[in-house]
Amino acid sequence: MTRSVRQLELSDGDIALQLTIDSEGRVRVDGLTAGPDRWAGSEQSIVEIVTPGTGTGSAGRYDRSLLGARLRYRAHAIDATDLGPRLVLELVDPVSGIAAHVTFEIVARTSTLRSSVTVTNESSDSRELLYVSALAIGSTDWTPDGTIVHLADSDWLSEYRWRHGTLYGLGEPGIRAEVHSAHVPRGRLGVSGRGTWSTGEQLPMGALECEDGRTVLWQIEQNSPWHWQLLETLQGMSLLASGATGRDHGWSNTLAAGATLTTPTTAITATGGGIDRAFARLTDYRRATRMHGPNGTNLPVIYNDYMNTLMADPTTEKLLPLIEAVGRTGVDIYCVDAGWYADEPRWWESVGAWEPSTSRFPGGIGEIFDAIRNHGMRPGLWMEPEVVGIKSPIAAELPDEAYLTRGGERVVMDGRFHLDFRHPAVTERLDRIVDGLIAICTGRMPSSRGIRALSWRTAHPAE
Repeated sequence: MTRSVRQLELSDGDIALQLTIDSEGRVRVDGLTAGPDRWAGSEQSIVEIVTPGTGTGSAGRYDRSLLGARLRYRAHAIDATDLGPRLVLELVDPVSGIAAHVTFEIVARTSTLRSSVTVTNESSDSRELLYVSALAIGSTDWTPDGTIVHLADSDWLSEYRWRHGTLYGLGEPGIRAEVHSAHVPRGRLGVSGRGTWSTGEQLPMGALECEDGRTVLWQIEQNSPWHWQLLETLQGMSLLASGATGRDHGWSNTLAAGATLTTPTTAITATGGGIDRAFARLTDYRRATRMHGPNGTNLPVIYNDYMNTLMADPTTEKLLPLIEAVGRTGVDIYCVDAGWYADEPRWWESVGAWEPSTSRFPGGIGEIFDAIRNHGMRPGLWMEPEVVGIKSPIAAELPDEAYLTRGGERVVMDGRFHLDFRHPAVTERLDRIVDGLIAICTGRMPSSRGIRALSWRTAHPAE
């Protein structure tokens, strides 16, 4: 570890992150470069942390946090992982005893930087966290009336609806802080994912495109609640990205002495070539990280028969010709989607047993799996084991403690209860179900969420 440095840089190929450490030990991003293009930094703190006793300058924003401003440089290390160079920065707040390890990693040949923060409670008392940024970066080159913000709305059957505009054009007011005693603006453009459907309302992505084409594009790598916000500052604009937050999700996490919490990873790519080039670079990054590891090159092609095809109404009569046709395309895995477990057509509120229907498959579902194998594919079976329909006989077999509850009452979402996998009765029952299905289908068993469950127990880091 090095203690005397006042400037740090992490670079690979044409991307570089420059940090400065001032005489009091405060760390800021001095600049981000991509080839000949550069984004100047700002006074934005490199980490923002909110606790009940250390708030922020404005209720809706997470910048200018008191604890984040008190963090001071302690040490750093630069090394390399299998993916590329890495910088780990150690910061500490001497008042609260909260330490933050900020990890920056560049994925080689992608011009993409990854950031995450691990918070450690080094005090002898517990500390409650209400917000921790995974990425906090500002630039004087981002302007609220000139820089284009790209963001994407999403919904079932209506995903990836990208729209754009300046910060002012998307609804933030231009208050002209210079004529109001340089008062810091209090508004924000905030985007959140809620519950277990992390792309159910918006994508955990966004971009900032300067008028000259310089563009940064980011994604929060989180399959549970997340939040990012763009903020007008006196120097330009700031971007903050995180997992769940206290103000937007009702989240909190109490760290006992010595305990830690790690944020989701946020990736950000930079280019001078506009938004299309930024998407290309982020695609390179996704491929590089997806291909990394022992199974990186073993990526089967999966066909799922739900969307625009059987729409949760599989039968032997419908499946056999479809399986034959799909087999001719060279697909590796054929997945039978929803409905295979229901004898009745309107089954939404009665799911939970996960036993193959006999009316849909008179010859047994094993006949379907044999057909899949005979056409050169492996069988897969879709299920959502985390739910039990309110009309299902299974609902009475498990105690209330086996479900998500609020105030002692089972939470109902879209006609279903949501199981709590921390209860042993839930996992024991599911083990029996899955073992039985595997005996029939030796292939893949994907699961996905047909409801958007919300979290009420807020002491778990992933919520």
